[in-house]
Amino acid sequence: MVCRVFPSDFELNQSAITSAAMAREIQTLKTLQNGLSDSYSVFHSVHWTRVLDSKSRALGEIDFIVMNRSGELLLIEQKTGPLLEAQGDLLKSYSPNQAAKSITFQLSRNQDGLLTKYRKLHNTLLNTTNVLYCPDYKILEAKVSGLDRNQIIDSSETDLLCQKLMKLLPGGQPSNESKQIERFLKNELLIQEDLVRISGAHNQLTTRIAGGLSGWVARLTLDPYKLRVQGTAGSGKTQLAVQEIKVACTKGLKALYVSFNRPLARHMKEIFEGEANVTSLFSFCEELVRAEDSDLAKKRGYVTNSLDDLFELAASIDPPESAKFDLVVVDEGQDFTQQQADFLISWAKPLGKVIWLEDPVQNIYQKPRVSLPNWALINAPVNYRNPKPIAELLHLLLTRISPESGDGLGCANPFEGLPINYLRYDKTNGTDMKRATESAIASFLSKGFNATQISVLSFKGQAKSTLLAFDKLNGLALKKPIINKVDEYTTGELETDTLFRYKGLSNLAIVLTEVEFEELNERVARLLFVGASRAKLALAIVHDSPLEKTISTQAI
Repeated sequence: MVCRVFPSDFELNQSAITSAAMAREIQTLKTLQNGLSDSYSVFHSVHWTRVLDSKSRALGEIDFIVMNRSGELLLIEQKTGPLLEAQGDLLKSYSPNQAAKSITFQLSRNQDGLLTKYRKLHNTLLNTTNVLYCPDYKILEAKVSGLDRNQIIDSSETDLLCQKLMKLLPGGQPSNESKQIERFLKNELLIQEDLVRISGAHNQLTTRIAGGLSGWVARLTLDPYKLRVQGTAGSGKTQLAVQEIKVACTKGLKALYVSFNRPLARHMKEIFEGEANVTSLFSFCEELVRAEDSDLAKKRGYVTNSLDDLFELAASIDPPESAKFDLVVVDEGQDFTQQQADFLISWAKPLGKVIWLEDPVQNIYQKPRVSLPNWALINAPVNYRNPKPIAELLHLLLTRISPESGDGLGCANPFEGLPINYLRYDKTNGTDMKRATESAIASFLSKGFNATQISVLSFKGQAKSTLLAFDKLNGLALKKPIINKVDEYTTGELETDTLFRYKGLSNLAIVLTEVEFEELNERVARLLFVGASRAKLALAIVHDSPLEKTISTQAI
């Protein structure tokens, strides 16, 4: 786990980068983010004010504050470019027409300003240590007034920045004071929990960093090209599929994308707009059967919603060479049987490219693992989609699903996100689930999310869900699947569905409701993993279960 950074959308807030010095600070911030552990939080460009008298006010700025779990602070001042050493002091010249200014005086003034303001607010002291970071200058004198040599990190030690900071400030133990100090520093930064404001930044940044998987796959040379990708939720599997299909279409090649999940296939189809054959297993089989014999289904007593009957008919059709594809991408591969896998792979040309995408953790149907002998394998265990509170829950769930894999899941999402909102209801009360669900929705709406940025997912299947029987929630018409209608939805602004159908999709805010269970066993943990991992920024879990107690005691 990487450290938390405030503000979390710093990298994409290009309008704030108005100088070369600011660009260097962003570079340092990235170094801290990647080099410090999750025992630390980093606050960037903390502005403070100190009232001197009724008519004047001194303004200052601390470049970085690093806080450990105990609430102890390092106040880091970064000075780029050349410095001056004179009479035991360090000086910085900002203009040829102005006298060089004392850096150590600036450090002391900033420290005093922060301590004074915190003491006035909370009547207690902060534990702070000043640090000077000068990445372009090597200190000549061993002694600098007001600073120990180990509080100065110069150009000879830039590669050791994070190691030296962690030596100055060990990780510490969690304390009640640390939350109070964090709130104080957030206020100084004017950080508000307006996560909708950074939703665009979230999509842009996570898309870019998750694109690393696509980059690695593009560099592979395989003969035959048969690639199996095992990636956790949010690892970039869908981005990889999109990239591969776009490249194939650009080259004029025939491409096929197949997902077991129909809503996911529908979403992908909207991306390509007819450039490629993008479909679900159900729709692909249906298309083949109808092309072979429009009356064949009737002759066999085919029932529209029976995938097994439909697949049996489709699998009996031998694909002609002219109909085969240069590229076949199979998504959500953990949901397919061996027979279905062999069938789909048979639709690739002899020299065609086949990419199989899967996440064994999301095998909620508990199907046997498909055998793909002699295929190249890439493991992608890093989650770029979910912010820290959700990633921590996923890690706990993974230890219940696959204890040996618990430490293998990595989180690389830089956004703080909101704490998970747990809301209890009484399942014996017929209206209590709706009350709690609407409370979760109202909370997201109050934070600025609009209805289209919220998806409400039932933990139950479509036939057993009470949620999907509603026409409105919070006065909003529901967009929901129509029972016994393939890929047809009601018209509404608030999306509702089951987590089974929604697998592979995501939204900024997810309300996972109708969560009812007695024991957090492996299957329940898989379902929770799927539902929680759909949330890009915020998650609410509406439940009647021992979930909170189990998590708080770290029994999973």
